[in-house]
Amino acid sequence: MMDYESTQKQKDLQQRIAEFCREEIAPRAGMLDEGPRDMIGSMMKDNLKLLGKVHFTGMGIDARYGGEELDLVSQCMAGEELARACAATFFSAWSMCMAGAMLDMFGTGEQKEKYLPGLSRAERIGALAYSESDAGVDLTAVKTSACKRDDHWIVDGSKNLVTNATIADFFLVLARTDPGAAVLIIDREMDGIRIGTSVDPMGLRGAPLAAVTLDRCEVPTANVLGGDTGQGLAQMDRVLDIGKLGMAVLSVGIGMACLERAIQYARERRTFGERIGNYQEVSFKLAEMYSGNDLGRMLLHRAAWGLDRGEADASVLISCAKLFSSEAAANTAHCALQIFGGNGYLKGAEVERLFRDARFCEIGYGPSEIQRSFIAGHILSRSAL
Repeated sequence: MMDYESTQKQKDLQQRIAEFCREEIAPRAGMLDEGPRDMIGSMMKDNLKLLGKVHFTGMGIDARYGGEELDLVSQCMAGEELARACAATFFSAWSMCMAGAMLDMFGTGEQKEKYLPGLSRAERIGALAYSESDAGVDLTAVKTSACKRDDHWIVDGSKNLVTNATIADFFLVLARTDPGAAVLIIDREMDGIRIGTSVDPMGLRGAPLAAVTLDRCEVPTANVLGGDTGQGLAQMDRVLDIGKLGMAVLSVGIGMACLERAIQYARERRTFGERIGNYQEVSFKLAEMYSGNDLGRMLLHRAAWGLDRGEADASVLISCAKLFSSEAAANTAHCALQIFGGNGYLKGAEVERLFRDARFCEIGYGPSEIQRSFIAGHILSRSAL
């Protein structure tokens, strides 16, 4: 049975990351959102380097490679504070952590030695490249291919919306092989890889997203993740559970930020001689925001605990956490905007940015509709709950 009381070590970690993010990351959030698109990559790279100094990017990595070896609940608690300070920075950092987790779980000893120490300190940036224009969460529809030629693989295809693409030093690329699929580690400087320009999304605008094109890219056999060409789908599916978990972390963090701003505004803003927080319509919204966000956090921590323990239904718990917390975050952002009224609707207002950022939580790593379908399929297939 899970103990919902945080350990002192977890509380200390959360406080340390919260203080760091308030001082170093939060002041940069508006600039990341509104800054020139050609500067986004360098600004995010600076943030990731700062996070490397407080060991955020190495939280889950084996200590032998410079990591912290923290459990997933601890990682989620730290992530909530980063997402609260800047959603875009969290999204980039968590994506980088996923690359580290994938190497840590499945890489050979040589691959870990080569990539993990630099990644844990944010001296090198890793990116996952799996999504394609016709293959999002359906990994079996991937068209990028890898063909064996002597002591290397020839990789052809394109990936879209690769997080950190413009600043990554290496990519973990999912490609079809014969038979099955493989994940290949492709360094940025290899011949045949081309990185597109950053796209301009609605929210999380500070996270550098771009397409990656592979044109007869030659990859050494030693760069097949784990040395096994038949495990690519299972490997990527496992790490995408951590991605879905990250969407729940992002949702809780955004919800915390929305609630914090709304409470402050409700205490300060006056109409007709009264603080607006004294009006039932506003106070009920605050109660709804708090309840939804706290329930989302409980589901998140339960799912993280289950994944750490290897529970059979951990993937379903993660989908439950992602579904509930993302929709709670969207509602919390909506309520915050209602409380702020016209002052929140202005471009450049913090709640306006949070409203846009929250919208992605219901879409990323599988939209709510897919989560509901997956959860329903699981419970209908069971003989008993």
